[in-house]
Amino acid sequence: MSSIPQVLHRTAKPVSVAEFVDAVQAICRPRFPGARGRQERPVGATNPSLSDPFGLAISGGVDSMALAYLCSRVPRQRLGIKVADNPVSAYHCMVVNHRMREGSDVEAEAVRTSLANLGLKARVMSIGWKDFLEDSGYSHPKELPNFETIARRLRFRKMAAICSKVKMASLFFAHHEDDQYETVLMRLISGHGAAGLLGMRSATDIPESYDIHGAYQSGMIDDQAAKAPMINYRPMRYELSSIKDEMMADLDPEVVARERVEGTPSSAYLEDEFDAYLPKTKMMLPVAPPKIEDGGVMVYRPLLEFSKDRLIATCEANGVPWFEDATNQDATLTMRNAVRHLSKNHTLPTALQKPAILGMCRRLRRQAELDESEVDRLLGRTMVRDFESTSGTVIVQLPSFRIPRIRRGLNNEARRARRLEHYRYIAALLLKRLISTVTPEQQGPFATNLQNQVLRLFPSLNDNPSTYPEHPKAFNVSSVHFLPLWDGRYWVRMCNRSNVHAAFCPFEARHAKAFRDSLPDGQSRDKLVALLRHYAPGKVRYTLPAIYTGGDHERAVREAGRPRDTEKTGHLEEAVAKRRWRELDILAQRQEYHKIRAWEREVGIWDGNNGDTKDERRVLVALPTLGVARPGLSNWIRYDISSVLLVFLLSRADVVPLRPWEAESPIISAAGLPEKGSSSSSSSSPTMAAVDLGWYAPSQTVVNNLTNVVSDSTSGVYGFIYDSSHTPDEAYGTYNWCNMPHVRASEYKVPPDEYELVYVELIHRHHKRTPYAANSFPVESYTWDCDDEGLYFFARPFSDPSSPDPNAGRNASALAYWDGFSGFNPFGAIATGFKGSCQFPQITSQGLDDSWQHGADLYGAYHDLLGFLPGRDGDTWRQKVKYRVTNNVITSEVAGMVINGMWGTTASVPLLVQPTGVDSLEPSYTCASSASQFSAITSSANAAWAAHFDATAGLYATLDGISGVSPADPGFHKSFDHYYDNLSSRQCHGKPLPCKLVNVTGLDGGATTAACVTQAMADEVYRLGHWEYSHTYRGGGPDALAASASSLGVWAAELAAHLRDAAGGTGDGTLWFHNVAHDGSVSRLLGILQADVMVWPGMGSEVVFELWARGGGYFVRVLFGGRVLTSSNPSLGTLDMIPVETLLAYFDGLAGVKADLIVDKCKASS
Repeated sequence: MSSIPQVLHRTAKPVSVAEFVDAVQAICRPRFPGARGRQERPVGATNPSLSDPFGLAISGGVDSMALAYLCSRVPRQRLGIKVADNPVSAYHCMVVNHRMREGSDVEAEAVRTSLANLGLKARVMSIGWKDFLEDSGYSHPKELPNFETIARRLRFRKMAAICSKVKMASLFFAHHEDDQYETVLMRLISGHGAAGLLGMRSATDIPESYDIHGAYQSGMIDDQAAKAPMINYRPMRYELSSIKDEMMADLDPEVVARERVEGTPSSAYLEDEFDAYLPKTKMMLPVAPPKIEDGGVMVYRPLLEFSKDRLIATCEANGVPWFEDATNQDATLTMRNAVRHLSKNHTLPTALQKPAILGMCRRLRRQAELDESEVDRLLGRTMVRDFESTSGTVIVQLPSFRIPRIRRGLNNEARRARRLEHYRYIAALLLKRLISTVTPEQQGPFATNLQNQVLRLFPSLNDNPSTYPEHPKAFNVSSVHFLPLWDGRYWVRMCNRSNVHAAFCPFEARHAKAFRDSLPDGQSRDKLVALLRHYAPGKVRYTLPAIYTGGDHERAVREAGRPRDTEKTGHLEEAVAKRRWRELDILAQRQEYHKIRAWEREVGIWDGNNGDTKDERRVLVALPTLGVARPGLSNWIRYDISSVLLVFLLSRADVVPLRPWEAESPIISAAGLPEKGSSSSSSSSPTMAAVDLGWYAPSQTVVNNLTNVVSDSTSGVYGFIYDSSHTPDEAYGTYNWCNMPHVRASEYKVPPDEYELVYVELIHRHHKRTPYAANSFPVESYTWDCDDEGLYFFARPFSDPSSPDPNAGRNASALAYWDGFSGFNPFGAIATGFKGSCQFPQITSQGLDDSWQHGADLYGAYHDLLGFLPGRDGDTWRQKVKYRVTNNVITSEVAGMVINGMWGTTASVPLLVQPTGVDSLEPSYTCASSASQFSAITSSANAAWAAHFDATAGLYATLDGISGVSPADPGFHKSFDHYYDNLSSRQCHGKPLPCKLVNVTGLDGGATTAACVTQAMADEVYRLGHWEYSHTYRGGGPDALAASASSLGVWAAELAAHLRDAAGGTGDGTLWFHNVAHDGSVSRLLGILQADVMVWPGMGSEVVFELWARGGGYFVRVLFGGRVLTSSNPSLGTLDMIPVETLLAYFDGLAGVKADLIVDKCKASS
């Protein structure tokens, strides 16, 4: 007889008080384990918001009411429960009323009544919108485009202020398991990496309250000064009594009695005869270091392990009422609502269902915990030599990484690469932890943004040592300055009394023989060989520091002892030279200066940055770490060298932390099928190859889709980078506005062997700079002063050999000067007496370094990898390369850094330039038709352009209210160009987004700030900027192509002539033509080439034209961002080894041979 099977109906089980207490104690660990006190503290339980139109938080919702019920029952069942460090005295509920919906006040009172019935104290707080909306241009909070962000910030700050006032150190939130699932799923959809998929933390500092004392990581000093501190480190009474008893037990009663009779010495620690030796003068006491703050409010989420069904069951089983907000059911309102609707009403793939997502979250969290444990072990091996809170410095000795050997087997290289990647990540976490001790920022850098710094500090983790910079530079991370040393290993100090310049450079093999032969005897030479063999075997020796002199050292020593009459004659000659110099005019002085600098390079007199000159002039005179030097050197050149520790120096720059970014595939390299053009092919001469000169629309992407650009559900900027010049190697090619990807040897795709490179020309936008004066705000919370951290008014200056070099170890600039250049420019000839401009404050120090690195990367690709460019030795490269700039001096500054990065020279290098008003590279020549066409594309008569302004009226009003820009300002309201430029310049340099200064006096008597530009606003501005550029230069129809071709046509014709000369063998032997221009020039060129995906060319953007020879023919490859450019025009297509005749015919058809079509086109009315 078979048994009847049971039918089980699964229902949600209410959360018991015991389960809740266990969850609380699991996450509310003691923050100060050494504390002794038992002072009771209140705990706050929040009902986060009331009547929020976005449905992000519901006052009195089922989750918060379940939390309130469980908190009310804890004291009845578990007396003396501790949260963190203190027993709980009471639970206070805070209800925030946003007053955004009619009847919200009534609901708030109903919630308070329900909480009172549970025996809980409740405080109803209302958001004061009046002060916030003042001068913002909005009459109601609902009109704010970023209401959700602003409401969250005001809500948290209101609660933080209350917690600080009533000394609440713990705040409970009612987020539950379903909230965690939705959060992680949304982040997964948005493309977040592993750090973002960890989900909400169960315990964290209260957000949005960084400047509220007593709420965010502060309040401990005041607490300890109180009579009854909440965190008590003082001994208890019974402990004091016990200590007294132990001390009394150690005393000998007979000794105490005798001392009472005989008395004790006058000094408890010194005999009387030593008193005479005590100092009689007042000694300066050391400065008392500032005390270190701690404490603040912690946010706990004890319900994260419970599902919403169980919370509903808890309320139903105990008769607890709750309040629902109907807006939570609208799947079209917010992304969270949409995700909630999908998960409840659709069967998602197994990998996206709640068990899989939460399981992934737990695994990632466990891995993160293991990584942090590994960092803890490394910190245990890190020696902190000194921490000085007075100056904000910490001196540490970093541990060395011991990478275990990989046993022989398959995939050794792949396994080693994975292991190195893991250790680099651990090193980044270690560095982040150390930086957090001295950084002034609210949040430290993300580990993924520290890979470049890790390779600087831990060279052993570099999988390709050849990529490690030859001359390490100072760098700044999270406002922490890393002091530059000799390749990170030695401090060096040198005193030079000779008449030749001396400098530290790496030990080079070509100087080894001469140095060995200069030693006095065979024993000294044998000793040198033995030392090198023992301490620096193999190639390691060529990392040793060496001292070189710039000329004949022995001759200089002999001349140092010349007689007084010879010295007097030298002084007289110097006086005559100074008088003659003063008699020269400015132009003659400049010419003479160039001659002197050229002579200095020729004879081997260096600048302070160790720039290369003729190597045969350098003489190796000492290897200081080995103690080997030429005889008699110590009489004229003395040095001290020692091993060093790494020094972290706190910067005073007030900046915001870098933001994280995650990118899957770079949009700038996306390709798509071209759409049919608007006109058929044509040609301007019988011999021209048949090409299609028609306009073809770009591919439809998120960049040029206006609906996506302005949608509230769109966040970020497509994975683009806006907060750092650094792009991780694994993501190289991703759009980085601060420092665009460019040709590098590590990513360069070498063509097959049958191709031979014969000519390269590129156009290169300048690197990052300050905003222009026209782009600055009338009202800002900080200024771009000339002494801002990392900002310069000029390209990096030359060093004076007679004085200490403030720029030692930093990238140098070539002494670039302007050289008039005409070509066949039909708009005018070179002006008489054309001169260079004065220095102009634009390119920043970081931009100069990016420029230098750009040049070094180009040299690494086209010389080291391809063997195309000549070597740096000698001057042969000067006849093979040319550099051209615009009349804006910032392009000259960038060119100077690029030249030094490529050739290592600080000598004079000409920069070709055309006069303003006729320059074809800027372009600055007058072209009425082009101006008219661009105006039509960006006018209110253009439907798309008008639509994008209509969709962003609210954003404009908010930005105007913050910036102080007048709504009638034509510069800021012609497009988003000015706002884009201003905000991106700040973020690329680590500066905070701006806030509005309001005339409100705080308690401290100072002005307060409010109405800040949020990251969401900035991201929308960036998206709009890309849309505008795509529309202007590509999406505006045939007029966009015609306008670009007319305005940049002369330069395109010059490029075509260069390609034609190189292919025909009729040129002047130039291999490399480098143009440094602006975004307008690069954008017009991309418009002419009809880039299939158009973005705003970021800082350092480059378009490279490579001319290759194969089998008697010539082919062109065009690279943008280091990758092959794809055109929507079917005649061009993928610009990878297309016949040069095709590209020449295309340029000739648009501009004419030698630009003979441009003048007539520019004079045309349309």
